[in-house]
Amino acid sequence: MKEIVKTGIDEKYYYAKLNNGLSIYLAPNTQMKSFYATFSVRFGSIHTEFRPRGAKKNISVPPGIAHFLEHQLFEEKNGKSAHEYFSDLGSTSNAFTSYDVTCYEVIGNNFFKENLEALINFVQNPHFSEKSVKKEKGIIKEEIKMLTNNPHAQMYLGMNKNLYFKDNHRHKVSGEIEDIDQITHGDLQLCYDCFYHPENMFIIITGNFNHYEALSIIKENQSKKEFNSYNYPVIKKFIEPNAVKYQETITPMNVSVPKVYLAYKLSNKQFNNLKINIIDLKVYITLIMYAKFGLTSNINQDLLYSQLISSPLSVLTFFTKDHIILGVSCTTKYTEEVIERIKKEMQNLVIGKDDFNRKIKTTISDYISIYDDIENVCLEMQSDIIKYGKPIDNFYEILHNLDYSTCTKVASSIVLNDYSLYKIVGF
Repeated sequence: MKEIVKTGIDEKYYYAKLNNGLSIYLAPNTQMKSFYATFSVRFGSIHTEFRPRGAKKNISVPPGIAHFLEHQLFEEKNGKSAHEYFSDLGSTSNAFTSYDVTCYEVIGNNFFKENLEALINFVQNPHFSEKSVKKEKGIIKEEIKMLTNNPHAQMYLGMNKNLYFKDNHRHKVSGEIEDIDQITHGDLQLCYDCFYHPENMFIIITGNFNHYEALSIIKENQSKKEFNSYNYPVIKKFIEPNAVKYQETITPMNVSVPKVYLAYKLSNKQFNNLKINIIDLKVYITLIMYAKFGLTSNINQDLLYSQLISSPLSVLTFFTKDHIILGVSCTTKYTEEVIERIKKEMQNLVIGKDDFNRKIKTTISDYISIYDDIENVCLEMQSDIIKYGKPIDNFYEILHNLDYSTCTKVASSIVLNDYSLYKIVGF
């Protein structure tokens, strides 16, 4: 077990990798009362076409299958749900699926060993049957209907359909109702066998626990199980155009005040000449967008003061392998005027030095405050592992080493040609 110190913030975690390939990240904090354990797999909603090792052609599965598999794993052979066992221990279990990861979690105050073993065991002991799959289809379809009727969710989902031609981020994580109808228990078993292998999974534990005990429990648990060799499925790569698919779409919904979402689609290649690593580039761009459109920005304050928007602007920066999405959304009765104001502001993203320094301090403060919340610590590590292969240990130094000159170069290199506008209006 290796001890790794996060520089500048007096925090550390421990890392170990078992013989079966399972990676383990342990970040104890005895000042907390609870522990938070997650068991994650690098399999999310974007992984719908892949080729297992040895196969001659790609396999396609319906969108939403990763999320469906997440639901299905809680079902056990005896007809009960894994939730019941955790409830008996006085702990809380849940799971979530995103674009590129599925995560199973438990949080509790007592019975650490029992909770950790239960988390690992139910994820590694799947049970799929036609009956259970049919039952789950009804539950997931209701979830999809709820999302479809939620204006806030629909803003994000609708914009993704506007932005992408081939990139699987255009699909709902849950899939559509017609996708769910296509899923079979054979599809679930196939995806489980391809991706749910220790080599493609990792455990993170944060909060009040003993890291030596945790590693011992996991080692003993895994030593009793046999796993086939990991087949390293190859995910199909799509060439996504730089243009947006739809420049403007409107969705009627039951809203009293319209909602608008303006997003720009940038190619990562715009920044190749700057010689900046991807982590620094993401930080600079995020910092710029929040300085220009965040809570304390001039445009946000002006729009609120003049009552052109009903609540503060929302900012989104999203990074795919090949593209960067810069988005601003709001609720407003004055859609055309507000959109034009945002477009105009987007044409000059250079920020002042005072704004730059202020945002650096805010970002550092936010980063340090993460460590007061064991769930945030865990999710921050998970995000880094998925994006970069391991937790970023020098993020504090990265923030301190950002400079205004480079920030200005990044802002000046942003070329905004392809944008999409998504509106939600009342019936």
